[in-house]
Amino acid sequence: MSNTLEDQFYIRQKGIIDKLLLSSVTIIGCGASGSCIGVLVGKLGCPVIELWDGDTVEIHNLPNQYYPNDSIGKNKATVLKDVIELFTPKELMPSVIAHDEMYIDNDVIGDVVFLCADGLDNRREIYRKIQTHKNVNWLIDTRMGAEYYEVHTVNLNDRDDKKRYYETLTGDDIPLPCTARSVIYNVMSMASLAVTIYTKIVRQGERDYVPKKLSCDLLGVYLNKEYRENESPIISL
Repeated sequence: MSNTLEDQFYIRQKGIIDKLLLSSVTIIGCGASGSCIGVLVGKLGCPVIELWDGDTVEIHNLPNQYYPNDSIGKNKATVLKDVIELFTPKELMPSVIAHDEMYIDNDVIGDVVFLCADGLDNRREIYRKIQTHKNVNWLIDTRMGAEYYEVHTVNLNDRDDKKRYYETLTGDDIPLPCTARSVIYNVMSMASLAVTIYTKIVRQGERDYVPKKLSCDLLGVYLNKEYRENESPIISL
């Protein structure tokens, strides 16, 4: 049994995901889902994590985003870089690259892009530009509101898959009251699911089983009588 720091640090997950399989990732939007995904892929052992966000942390972000109390007024991508590095031993530190600006039409590093930006219009524009980067093979899009979320996954080398995904970007965003937009347990559940999909992508033998869309209504699980009686799964395809 190896006694290296890396083997000791990742020993509990070694039988689930080999750290050596993990590819670099880019996270566009470091708000609710983006900040949680950043922490998760950092702890998982991703070698390179690229962050894009031009916004600053505000007080109402603290309950539902992965930022410390002293980060108010600071750039989200920059703070998230510090948070990721805080949770990783110095000797195992991933390369975290923070861009304190909104993603417009820049190069991206990751083989997999997590699209965590706000609004369908913004997603459409980012999606159009991401497709021009030949090094990007997969996109994982997180969408949420209140106690509901969706995770969309698209293989950027599959024409039919790209067309299917683009159709999900039409229509309007779901209107929600300002005080009912985001709660931490919904955010972390969605982020965990998105990162699980990422691990299936990097484990090449499982790519054929990557779901195109997963959705979850956490509130419905507890309030819907049909859910309770039939023990329906929380996650639906």
